[in-house]
Amino acid sequence: ARARVEARRAKARLRFRGAFAVVRLLNAEWARLRAARAARLSRALRMASLIRLRGRAWAARARARLLEAAKRREEEEFKLEQQRLQEEERRRLEQQRLEEEKRLQEEQARLEEQRQEEQRRLEEEQQRLEQ
Repeated sequence: ARARVEARRAKARLRFRGAFAVVRLLNAEWARLRAARAARLSRALRMASLIRLRGRAWAARARARLLEAAKRREEEEFKLEQQRLQEEERRRLEQQRLEEEKRLQEEQARLEEQRQEEQRRLEEEQQRLEQ
C-alpha cells in the first residue's frame, strides 16, 4: 500500500511538474506573441512616421517644382509675347519706311517733273527771245 501511495504521489508530482511546464511554456509563448505584436506595431508606427515626414518633404518639393514650372512657363509666354510685339513693331517701322521711301520717290518725281517743266518753259522763252 505504501508503494501505491508513493506511486500516486510520484504521479501527482509528475502531473504537477507537467502543469508547471505547460504554464511556463504558455507564458513564454504569450510573451513571444506580445513581443512580436509590439515589434509589428513599432514597425508600422515608424513607417507611418517616416511616410508622414518624408511625404511632407516630397510634397513640398513637388509644389516647388510645380511653381517653378509655372514661373518658367509664364516667363516663356512673356518672352514670346515680347518677341511678337517686337516683330509687330519691326514690321510697322518697315511699313513706315517703305511708305516714306515711296512718298520721297513720288516727291522726287514731282520735283523732277517741275524742273523739266521749268527748263522747257525757259527754253521756250529763250527761243521766243531769239526770234
